[in-house]
Amino acid sequence: MALTDKAIKSFKPLEKQYKKYDEKGLYLLVHPNGSKYWKLKYRFGDKEKTLSISVYPEVSLLEAREKTLESRKKLSNNIDPSEEKQISKLTSSLNKDNSFESIAREWLDKMKGDWTDRHSKSITRRLEIDVFPVIGTRPINEVTAPELLAILKNIETRGALDIARRIRQTTGQIFRHAIVTGRTDRDLSYDLKGALKVRRKQNFKFLKEHELGAFLRKLDNCDCEAQTRLGFK
Repeated sequence: MALTDKAIKSFKPLEKQYKKYDEKGLYLLVHPNGSKYWKLKYRFGDKEKTLSISVYPEVSLLEAREKTLESRKKLSNNIDPSEEKQISKLTSSLNKDNSFESIAREWLDKMKGDWTDRHSKSITRRLEIDVFPVIGTRPINEVTAPELLAILKNIETRGALDIARRIRQTTGQIFRHAIVTGRTDRDLSYDLKGALKVRRKQNFKFLKEHELGAFLRKLDNCDCEAQTRLGFK
């Protein structure tokens, strides 16, 4: 007999855990502490297996049935839902360890001994403000050159051309650290060489030789401290 929400709420904990079956292999496992877990019993190949779905009431009866149907569809396509779930967890864990931010902080920690505390904090802050919010959670080997360029261009729009250039250099060092540690095979910052604006150099104004006499005469009559006048001379 299929389960109902009313029946599920009425199941009380006993000294030993027990099962209450629904349909299509779905059942509720009631623990002695009162917690209730959705499980799916199925066969794959010649083996009887169990898939942990979730906890009741976080996942309702209707949602548990929907997940059961999804798993049954996978079985019909010769996909073991338990193995797929394990692979998904492993991939998620690897992606987290190989995320841009994770590798960047690993590199930052490695470089601390070569930097002053002020310099280390400055670089970390730049990454936290402009880079991590955009690509921090992405696996480093999936970050693209256009994504990195968009970050740098956004910094340029603030008029911070020097910071954009430094961020390109910093991300390049992070990518190279990821290369030597086997997490990626390309330094995307190299692809962006020449893509950023360059601040035009402006020479300071200077006195020409024929202007020097007039300047010194005006300086002698200047209403300023004697030390300042001597410094100009």
